[in-house]
Amino acid sequence: TPLPALEEGMYSDARAINDKGVVVGGASKMVDGRAVQRAVRWRNGKIQDLGTPAGTYSAVARAINNDGVIVGTAIGESWVPVAWVNGVAKELNRPGGGWGEAVSINRHGEIVGHTAATGESYWANVDAAPVRIADLISADHPCVGPAPFNVEATLYTVDDINATGVIAAVGKWTDP
Repeated sequence: TPLPALEEGMYSDARAINDKGVVVGGASKMVDGRAVQRAVRWRNGKIQDLGTPAGTYSAVARAINNDGVIVGTAIGESWVPVAWVNGVAKELNRPGGGWGEAVSINRHGEIVGHTAATGESYWANVDAAPVRIADLISADHPCVGPAPFNVEATLYTVDDINATGVIAAVGKWTDP
């Protein structure tokens, strides 16, 4: 099914869909005479611009859970991770501040993303302080994969988190 673009927009792209059929992504829009990307939601075939937090002008939605919480990235002076909750854009906390993005959210509201300030991936939720994913890897929170538990993990990026909290990531294993 073709999804409509925003008025005066040149393109739109879908990034994620939840079990209720709500789609999120990005679409171009003219703002103050320049084309910018906006985070959008398509529900029942209609497009909605999700807006951006204060100090940002562009955004893209990357994921949506079944509660309708949407995560993505907004751009202003820097890239910032954002959650849209009940129609309101909220900038998310991230380790070290600075550049960051939210890439996925599960049904429990657990969010994963990256930050350039520390060069690390993080886990959080809308209202919690973020935690370095590398700090979660322990005997109490083991990694899923071929590596034994007596190795150190260096995570480069995170891509997804499922309903049980298992995180898909790109990284490498090294002996301590």
